[in-house]
Amino acid sequence: MIENHFGNLTAQYQVKDIIESLGKFRMQHVKDYNKAIANYRKVVADRIVKVKKELDANPDKVIRISANFGLSVPTNKCAQYDDMISIFGRMQDPTIKLTMHEADAIFSDNWAWVGSAKLLNSSYAAGAETFYNEANTSFMSFALTNDINT
Repeated sequence: MIENHFGNLTAQYQVKDIIESLGKFRMQHVKDYNKAIANYRKVVADRIVKVKKELDANPDKVIRISANFGLSVPTNKCAQYDDMISIFGRMQDPTIKLTMHEADAIFSDNWAWVGSAKLLNSSYAAGAETFYNEANTSFMSFALTNDINT
């Protein structure tokens, strides 16, 4: 039954359905994260090879490398899913009243804390160089020097 309290729609939901939904989204997050990490490692390995080639080809240059080779590290939000599952798992009542906004977050995986992780991880999961294409060398800059010991 949907209720309207001063413009805030609420409804009763089964706690077991909430836990099931959170678990399903957590499992998908783990899959996306693991694939993202594997592809992130491929991109890092490719960039290490590029740096080595530049060092070998240009012994008179100092190469500066940005942190993480200019890459954002995939984001793991499993702890947040686990926290939510744990909270609902300790509930004594079999049902809970949620606002439509809360229900949307739970049943559509529409949490504020998961949005950026989904974007970043799905970018990597799509393919190692899909998001960070090979032409991007902004992770390396060069400085000419007459003496490599300076």
